[in-house]
Amino acid sequence: MKKFIKTLFASWQQPVAALVLAVLFAAAIVFISPIYYHASLDSITGEEAGVLLAFGQCLLLALPIAIGLLVVLVYGGVFFRWLGRFNPLKVLSLSWRKRSVFVAAGIILFFWLPWIIIYYPGCTPYDPVAQIYQIHGSGAFRPELWEPTVDGWISNSHPILHTLILGGFFELGDLLGSQNLGIFLYSLFQCLVRSLAFGAVCCYLRRIGVPKLFCLLSLAFFALYPAIATSSMVTFKDHLFSPFYALYVIQIIEIVRTRGAVLKGWKFVLGLVAVSLVLSLLKHPGLYIVVACSLVLLLLYRRFFRQLLLTLAVPALVVMLILPTLVFPALHVISDGDQDPYGPLLAQTARVINEHPDAMSTEEREIIDRIVPYRIMATGYSTASTDYIKGNFRQDSSLADRLDYLALWARQAFVYPQEYLEGFFTIQDSWFVPAHGWDVYDNLYPGTAQHVVDVVGHNNRLPVNKAEEVRAQLYFDGPVELYSAKLFMRSTFLNLHYLPVVGFLFTNACYTFYLPCLFAAIILLYCRRFVPVLLPVLLTLIVLFISPMDMSRYALPLLESTPLIAGVAILAWMYPQKKEKKKIGSAEIGEQDQEAGYAKIPSDTNGAIGERERAGSNGETGEGEQAGSSDGRAPTYSEDGHE
Repeated sequence: MKKFIKTLFASWQQPVAALVLAVLFAAAIVFISPIYYHASLDSITGEEAGVLLAFGQCLLLALPIAIGLLVVLVYGGVFFRWLGRFNPLKVLSLSWRKRSVFVAAGIILFFWLPWIIIYYPGCTPYDPVAQIYQIHGSGAFRPELWEPTVDGWISNSHPILHTLILGGFFELGDLLGSQNLGIFLYSLFQCLVRSLAFGAVCCYLRRIGVPKLFCLLSLAFFALYPAIATSSMVTFKDHLFSPFYALYVIQIIEIVRTRGAVLKGWKFVLGLVAVSLVLSLLKHPGLYIVVACSLVLLLLYRRFFRQLLLTLAVPALVVMLILPTLVFPALHVISDGDQDPYGPLLAQTARVINEHPDAMSTEEREIIDRIVPYRIMATGYSTASTDYIKGNFRQDSSLADRLDYLALWARQAFVYPQEYLEGFFTIQDSWFVPAHGWDVYDNLYPGTAQHVVDVVGHNNRLPVNKAEEVRAQLYFDGPVELYSAKLFMRSTFLNLHYLPVVGFLFTNACYTFYLPCLFAAIILLYCRRFVPVLLPVLLTLIVLFISPMDMSRYALPLLESTPLIAGVAILAWMYPQKKEKKKIGSAEIGEQDQEAGYAKIPSDTNGAIGERERAGSNGETGEGEQAGSSDGRAPTYSEDGHE
């Protein structure tokens, strides 16, 4: 026991990191839980010494969490180095080859089959229905309000690339005599894209030297985790965006792992440009993530300036210049507004108005009214979403009007701190409190197309132009015989997060707060040169925290890229960056090794995973598991970028 404790506290960094993480996690549970359950902090601030009592609870809760985290941080590397000795399921090779990727994708698709059948033809909630309405001839409208905009073909409120893909499959099915067939074809297309991307994730993890057992667990995660399996049959744009995000994270990891040397290959650069462009076209925040990542990478790897500039310039030019100036006018597409960044601020202001109706002076009301009609702010506040308020944002407001509002918002933060905290966390609380399970979409009602309009469209208030005619033409829906199976799956899925201990893995917060923080701490502690890998995660979290509501689908990119970030953290654990050389099994690693070459990380004590793999028993090069360069290391890169 004495040796165990001495090992835990051999360095000051791990105990400090464990304590910081523990306090952070405990504070989220203690201080945000009242907002999650009661939409208010009154249970803390309304009692005498309530804040002090909450701080005491926070520290008491943080103590056992810190001890557990310290053990994990100190002994994680030992565990995974031991795990790397094993080669389970030798018949399944997860090499970085097309064949292995296709096999992994096939396994994932096989386990998705029950969901594909039960969810036939595919789940089409409110946003996809709005997109189908517009493609089918209703004219452009604001999907968040189901109200007319101006005359146009479709709205770019949902990016037109996804609208055109979904609408194209739908119209094809309608042309063939079955709208259900069109929806089903889109669903199969999405399943194929997602399974291939996730198969590539598992094979890439093995390629860079992550223990095979973890790679197999990642494969099982993609194949069996209910939120991922069901999402493959849901037609929101988020579910097609997410697999491309996973591919983008792979490319970022490869750039960081090779210190940019991989950018010497123009095939890789063109692939990065293509994925960056697709991300930017499938979801509006995708452009911000891509541009911000490219800017940081430009600073870190300046000798590859041209290549990285291309990955920044192409998506920016297409989305910000070519589409609005050439494509949208030609196709009569109505551009989306620029109200999204104001969402959290408007929610806080609306919370103040809701709690203190007479608090605003006449001048302050006028400032707010120039941004959003004051009556909307006073009557439209919701603890669940900012869509209604944000949807009434005055697009014609001037820069001066917006600056005046930002100044007012900043001043009131000091006057109404509690209302500001409540206004923000009532919308975003499930990202921090591990009590909200993943949302389920399953079309549990007949007459999908009409039902969505009736419920979301505010008492059948239909949009502009030919909406009444279009409504009568839509009839797609899942078979009634499958409703009971959907209901069973739904009730089972929704209760998973109530399971003791393991239920934590079925909550939003696990993948949006706790695991990202843990992985970031591991990388910072053990291999700081991998820190740029966290860029997409950080930027996605920022986007998530300004989202109009805390719907699980917004967090799909974080959920489905978790194995990748975990894999990088595992490598940092297994082969920490040290100034002095340190023996790990039969391999030797040190600061000199890491600085001289690119990603000289041994995969395990028995051999490394590289581009070529040796068959374990017969020594043949092929589909075996133990392979790599002759010195037992993962692929290394020279200055010219060649392996």
